[in-house]
Amino acid sequence: MLKAAQRLGLGVVIITVLSLLYFILMTQSAVKLIHPREELHNCCSTQDDFILTQKNTKIGMTIRYAITKGKTFKVNSALTRLLPKTSPLSGRRFSRCSVVGNGAILSQSGCGQEIDKADYVFRCNLPPIGGKYAENTGIRTNSTTANPISQIMSKYKGLRNQQGRDKFMTDIKKYPGLLWVSAFGVKSATVISQQALKFVTQKRIRSPALVFGNPKHFTDTMNFWRAHNLSNRLSTGMYLSSIALSVCDQVHIFGFWPFDKDPEDQPLAYHYYGKGKVDQVHDMPQEFLKLLEWHQEGVVNVHIHKCQADS
Repeated sequence: MLKAAQRLGLGVVIITVLSLLYFILMTQSAVKLIHPREELHNCCSTQDDFILTQKNTKIGMTIRYAITKGKTFKVNSALTRLLPKTSPLSGRRFSRCSVVGNGAILSQSGCGQEIDKADYVFRCNLPPIGGKYAENTGIRTNSTTANPISQIMSKYKGLRNQQGRDKFMTDIKKYPGLLWVSAFGVKSATVISQQALKFVTQKRIRSPALVFGNPKHFTDTMNFWRAHNLSNRLSTGMYLSSIALSVCDQVHIFGFWPFDKDPEDQPLAYHYYGKGKVDQVHDMPQEFLKLLEWHQEGVVNVHIHKCQADS
């Protein structure tokens, strides 16, 4: 009787262990089946929180800088008055999006029409578009980033003189839609970003609408990629690709190629509009390989070859 009970007990243990193993395997399979788009949506609430708005930024709350660790900013009424009431992407979804980097792989690509097919186009750091670049890079944009330090501060002299302000106003009108500025990435960017937003508001420039990136959204997105083995700070292009993945059904990526030779082993400049400097802050090759991996899985469409013209 005792032996029978012991045998029965062992059987229960075995069944329990097998059940647990089955549950673990099924759970792991389920996790693998979750589309990266769903993962990003679950972690990062892009539609409502990728920029600072009056809805998600209240007077008295503390903003933590995304890059300058340990630094914070206390939200005041002067800031909230300048913010949009809600996110322009709230409740919106797009069928097809283009994310356009500035890599020289776009030169002679003939991808302009393919880029412009999208319902929504993202671009990085006020790149030159139109004119002689149109055939390869397209002419449309809906959301363009501007670097507050290397561009607003350096290129436009911090908007301190009339010449810098006039050039800034003329240039940004080439980029309708949203002009996304990382005001709370590093502490030194905050003052110049606020000056730019005040200037645009005073001049009643409605397109583009200058908006501030939400550092919490950037941090959450960076943590998502850390879980996918990207440990360095995200590049602007990778961040825009993440935003596109969470708001678009199809994501087409152009101008991403972090190597000094093209796929045919020919020398390649850094940017399609000039030599530029090799980025030392971000891990561009690792980011590209991750996007290429997801391209092979059908998550995104990475374009590195010449585009065929529509017949």
